[in-house]
Amino acid sequence: MTLARELRRAIERADFATVEDDWLARLDEDPRQLDYFVAVARSLAGAGQADRAHVLLELVDDQLQKSEDWQLRLDLMERSRVLHPSGEKPHKEILATVERIYDGQPSLAGIVELVGLHRAVDDVARTWTKVERLQQMMQFEMGTVVAMEGKGVGRIVEVNLELASFKIDFAEVGEIRVGFKAAGKLLRALDDGHFLHRKLSVPEELKGLAPTELLRQLLESYDRPLTASEIKLAVSGLLGPKTWSSWWTAARKHPQLVTEGSGVKRTYRWADSHAEAGEAVLAQFERAPLDGKLKIFRKEAGRDATVGGAMRERLAELGQELSSKEPESAFAIASALERNGGAADDSSWSTVALAQAGNDPADWTAKIEDRAVRREAFELVRQRDDWPVHFNRLIGRETEPKLLGYLASELRSHDPQAFDGLLDGVLSQPRRTPALFVWAAEGIGGDSDPLDTKNPTRLVQAITTVGERSEFAPYKSRLRQLVADGDCLAVLISRVGEDQAQATEEALGRAHLEEYQRERLINALHMRFPDLRPDQEVGLYATERSIEARRAELKNLLEVEIPANRKAIEEARELGDLRENFEYKSARQRHEYLSARVAKIDGALRRVQPIRFGSIDGSEVRVGARVSLRGANGDRQKITILGPWESSPDENIVSYESDLAKQLLGRSPGDVVDLLGGQMTIESIEPAEG
Repeated sequence: MTLARELRRAIERADFATVEDDWLARLDEDPRQLDYFVAVARSLAGAGQADRAHVLLELVDDQLQKSEDWQLRLDLMERSRVLHPSGEKPHKEILATVERIYDGQPSLAGIVELVGLHRAVDDVARTWTKVERLQQMMQFEMGTVVAMEGKGVGRIVEVNLELASFKIDFAEVGEIRVGFKAAGKLLRALDDGHFLHRKLSVPEELKGLAPTELLRQLLESYDRPLTASEIKLAVSGLLGPKTWSSWWTAARKHPQLVTEGSGVKRTYRWADSHAEAGEAVLAQFERAPLDGKLKIFRKEAGRDATVGGAMRERLAELGQELSSKEPESAFAIASALERNGGAADDSSWSTVALAQAGNDPADWTAKIEDRAVRREAFELVRQRDDWPVHFNRLIGRETEPKLLGYLASELRSHDPQAFDGLLDGVLSQPRRTPALFVWAAEGIGGDSDPLDTKNPTRLVQAITTVGERSEFAPYKSRLRQLVADGDCLAVLISRVGEDQAQATEEALGRAHLEEYQRERLINALHMRFPDLRPDQEVGLYATERSIEARRAELKNLLEVEIPANRKAIEEARELGDLRENFEYKSARQRHEYLSARVAKIDGALRRVQPIRFGSIDGSEVRVGARVSLRGANGDRQKITILGPWESSPDENIVSYESDLAKQLLGRSPGDVVDLLGGQMTIESIEPAEG
């Protein structure tokens, strides 16, 4: 505390009578003014009047003892060492005061002993350190209600001096032990008037309060504003199931609730009066940028006539000022004023006037950040005679799907042929208008499909490849959903003509798809055009080891993978609307992939034949043989011929279906074959396995 100038000058000129008179007047007025008494005492001691300071402080000390204000007396003793500089006497006074503060508390004697307050009585500095530690621990006496970050609210049920720990019974997580040393950092003692204390001790009383009253008592228990998530956590357990939204809507309808910030950082506090709340709102309004001003105005304009009127007046000034240089900002202001209390005073910058002005509205309407206001601007531009020109420009700039739908609908109705040409440009160069391309693709198969007449093969290729381009980075999740959903590509496959089928299959082969997605779509294409299917093999040969591996895979699919996927489908179905349920659709697609895999393996196992290595007699190259070859330059090579399941060219194991194997099958030792870029002679033939 800084002393008043007059008092400081009185000490400097040794006018101690004036100092004492002021001191005594203050003492009669309120002996609790420790900042004043300590500051004067230190100034006196600095002026060589330590004894005088000591006497004056003893007067304060006597008064505090008479009023039994023991905590304040302890604070005075600690802050004014001049009163008890050293020795056994100050230690006794400190100990006696501590005992008065915590009189009747069962843990006091044990904690006094634990911190060693009875020892080193002449070391006053250490005594105060011990007192500080004792006070930190004594705030957590048996029965004290405490709050702990992440654990909620609980009550101390045990003070264990031997373990040097507290046991707290938390309402939400049960009993937890916290060490004495950590308690000061982890625990916060709550007085019996605190909201969280009352939530634990008298929950029914709080449950009976009206929403605004419950919110008031909660916010007034804290010395800082709270976020919505903090409020929700604090009232949890007091509200009925699924009633948070309705409670929160009702609780916020009070003029003394002050909101600050936006998004997840938005906080709430309770003002002392309607007037104070209004002043706080206006202060926020003045500090905020324009978009913030508009948000505050829309929300708070109806708080009271004074607040609403002041905001309207300021916005009108801004609107007039910005109408020529920032028409998008002026339009947003005019729209807000028209929706909340009437049109702008000056009709020259009303929403209609701005939209009908001679300047190009496409240059500024696209800059309006609020989507609802931007839609309003588009609708007013639609009333112009030259609106198609502006809409054709706007549709290439817009990114919001609903607004793209509005612009497209108007253009399509006005001139279908011109709109069709516009879409041709989008498909030929999707990178120029990525938002419009994604919007159009999402409409495939819908009631007003914008691409229903376009080449389906070209669309399949575009939809499955553009996601890798940087221009489409903001739309990757929508494209991923479009592909994962499968409906869009399935519709396109249903539109493929016979002359486009082969090109569509090749496009799917190059597409950025998961294998199960690709296989599902190619199967759908093959069902429409069976001639695309590769010729079925008349036979299949494999080693016993490979056959057993396929059987094990089939068993795992039937007994593990498919049951787990079936469970995932049921869990996803419980999440809600199946039309918008990404988890459900993904699980269904995996089910289709697993089923197709089972069918494929089962069909192969039904026709597979084990390779008979015992039939290899060395006279002829057959499936299951290892062929030793020698080149004209003396180089030697060994090639093993097995089935497609065992093929491993890096290890010189080839499938009997390969071109290399077909040049060797049926040949005998001594035969010369054109192989591996030159002529090689078969030296010997032996079984690949003994």
